[in-house]
Amino acid sequence: MKTLRKLHILLFCILIAGCSGSYSSLLDNALQKMEKQEYNSAIKDLLKAEKLAPNSAEIYLNLGLSYWKLDEPDKAQQMLNKSMSLNQQDSQAYLYCGIIYLEQDLLNPAMAAFKNASRLKSNSPEIYTWLAVVEMKSKDPVASSLYLKQALSIDPTYKPAIYNLATVYSTFGNNPKEAEKYCQEYLKLANGEDTQNEIKIRRYLQTIINNNSVELNTTVQEKSVKRKRSDSLIKQAKHATENSNYDSAMVLLEQAVNTDPSNPEALWAQAEFYKEELGDKIEADKILNQFYSKFPNDARTPKDSRIKKSPLENIDWHDDNNKNAELAFSKGLECYRRGQLDDAIVCYKKALFFDPNNTSAAYNLGLAYKSKLDYVNAEKAFQTTLKLNPDMVEARTMLAVVYRSQKKYLNAEKILQKLIDQHPDYARAYLYLGYVHQDKGESKESIKNFKKFVELEPNSSASKKIKSWLDTL
Repeated sequence: MKTLRKLHILLFCILIAGCSGSYSSLLDNALQKMEKQEYNSAIKDLLKAEKLAPNSAEIYLNLGLSYWKLDEPDKAQQMLNKSMSLNQQDSQAYLYCGIIYLEQDLLNPAMAAFKNASRLKSNSPEIYTWLAVVEMKSKDPVASSLYLKQALSIDPTYKPAIYNLATVYSTFGNNPKEAEKYCQEYLKLANGEDTQNEIKIRRYLQTIINNNSVELNTTVQEKSVKRKRSDSLIKQAKHATENSNYDSAMVLLEQAVNTDPSNPEALWAQAEFYKEELGDKIEADKILNQFYSKFPNDARTPKDSRIKKSPLENIDWHDDNNKNAELAFSKGLECYRRGQLDDAIVCYKKALFFDPNNTSAAYNLGLAYKSKLDYVNAEKAFQTTLKLNPDMVEARTMLAVVYRSQKKYLNAEKILQKLIDQHPDYARAYLYLGYVHQDKGESKESIKNFKKFVELEPNSSASKKIKSWLDTL
């Protein structure tokens, strides 16, 4: 993608054709020297031009690019910031700022800079590709692939996006068919013009072929053993259920699913167990949705579920990004209520794509990840929420809950204690702090916080359970 810098310099030569006198000559000389990679000499001419036109955003932009090429990121950022202050509508300055941040692994500032560039130039496949690279470095292949597909919706032949999609699917190994598809597509477009990247893609392709070969060589006997073991566990679970030993049945069914994930009977039996024996329709529906997604051709899968559609497929988008964010967020809430957590996550991320400052979308994204027991991404989402609204009590509380789930007790305790200091009548903070102390084996502190919770919220179901437990002490 670095060749794009040269394209920008060439384009700029055309844009300044109307400049006058020595300023034009200095700037023209500087750009020619930048093309020849004579950056120190170019900087001298640009600094002279700056004295003649101190309010020229173009001068600072090209100074920033020159310092960047000389591996002086601090000076580059300083010049690019100056360029942005003089021309806040120039997406290029934000773009290069983002690249410099990215090279220093400063992912949050890089993301902010690229999003500002995208806001100013929403039809740029290059900017969406850089946004995807940030998500790749953040180890979020789903968000990365969404940005890359957005880039390809603008330009289906944009090679950097295709290359990075091939990399995402190959590196994270979650979809070998898609990885192979984009590898082949990239090689077809590159056609020997990009030797270094073509070598990498050919390696990815060879790895995919080798992995496929290994899978094909997996013996029928091995698969048969897994299936028999899984079926045996289902039978044991059924026997345990008949004897009202539901805890054992639950564990056995989970083992059946994990032993042979390709066994539809295991997942179906698990869904039936939650629905019929435990009466937990929400959990049963979640498992059934997994079943429908995983086994679309099974006779038990409803016809309208056999083709997995995007939850946002039928939405009529507007020119107004704020309205689009609201539409995506509303759809996310709808999916979440139905227990379709993966679809909800897609919707909330889309809402944040349209409106990066959408606090509700960030918060609900955290709730969806938390419901999936994906505490790492839940933590990230709640931290994002608090960057947007540092005083949001609900987000602070949920971040503490997620910290507790990850056994980061000190972090959870700090948040909850600060909430109590700021909001002494906030009952839930005492409840969760009580659980943290209980996990740490600090019974005295735990009981003290539980009692305070019961005092502040005496009529809730949680309070009644806590009270019953305290009465046994």
